[in-house]
Amino acid sequence: MAVLRWMSIVVLSLYAFFGLISAYRAWVQVKSLDLHVSTRALRPGSSVTVNAVSWARTTVTVRVELVQEERSDTLREEEIPRNHVASLDPRTRSARLYVVLGRERLARFHPGVAMIRATAIGGPQWLRTPPPQVRTVPVVIVGA
Repeated sequence: MAVLRWMSIVVLSLYAFFGLISAYRAWVQVKSLDLHVSTRALRPGSSVTVNAVSWARTTVTVRVELVQEERSDTLREEEIPRNHVASLDPRTRSARLYVVLGRERLARFHPGVAMIRATAIGGPQWLRTPPPQVRTVPVVIVGA
């Protein structure tokens, strides 16, 4: 009986440990979000790279936008999937979004100050959707 009790304590302790890690992953959801622009002066051929890492407890949507005054264009959007057994699997998942700006896309904007914005939005967990993580880089659109 003592061995059964000891084994039960060990198993329950392991589940409690993984449960605490899972609770943190459910609350935070986005581990990291990095935004890099090849040059601050945007012209055809300029590139934007976003690296996003999710705790993979639920799906995370990553979006890259070019914003100028009241105009906003989504350059790319991707969803990071969750793990199969999300509550017990602590592995992360990542996405890399790479966008090369073309002449047509930049022609929708006028030359001047703008902003590249990357947003990572987690899914609802425990009746709560966490606030999105946002990274911005100020840029200047150069007339093509």
